[in-house]
Amino acid sequence: MLCFGKVGIFISSVGIDKKYFENIYRKYIPGNPDFKNDWIQFVISHEVMVYIKKFITEYQERIIGYKDILEALSEIICHSLIRGIVGVKTEKNLISDNFEIENIIEYMHQHFGQKITVEELAKKTNMSKSHFIRVFKKITGLSPMDYLINIRIEKAKKLLGAGTKNISEISFLCGFNSLSHFSSTFSKIVGVSPSKYNSLYSRN
Repeated sequence: MLCFGKVGIFISSVGIDKKYFENIYRKYIPGNPDFKNDWIQFVISHEVMVYIKKFITEYQERIIGYKDILEALSEIICHSLIRGIVGVKTEKNLISDNFEIENIIEYMHQHFGQKITVEELAKKTNMSKSHFIRVFKKITGLSPMDYLINIRIEKAKKLLGAGTKNISEISFLCGFNSLSHFSSTFSKIVGVSPSKYNSLYSRN
């Protein structure tokens, strides 16, 4: 362990003095309640990892002025970790989130006919499942699965309008696991059944 002041850097974790942590934590929470020591999962940003590596380097090399730098890094690391816990976003974080979600939406468009799970999508963004769902909904207004279903229905409408494939084929191509599920979902979103839509809008 590398330890300086209120912060200790372990091989696989960061240890912070409880009172020091709580004093900073209260600055971020209305009413300034004490921190509840629950198990919380959140993604540590690349920026925080850079600060931690810098902390380790300064501690090991001990170049003149290192104590002042370690003290400053200790505070930065603590603030950054608390921001991750309470969900405070910097402009850089927000841009990063938008970029990640745009990539996921592009992936949905390219693979809409395949089996896709929320867990798989979250993994691609290096976010926890709950955080990914929250970020996705904040940016798009829909849950990941609702967004994917809308993509599938829009693709189905185009295929039905083309009139080159039957409804069962379209159901399969658009990623639905059964014709009945496709029909009920299509009817709910579009307002008419796939067969009715086909008769109204098919070019053939």
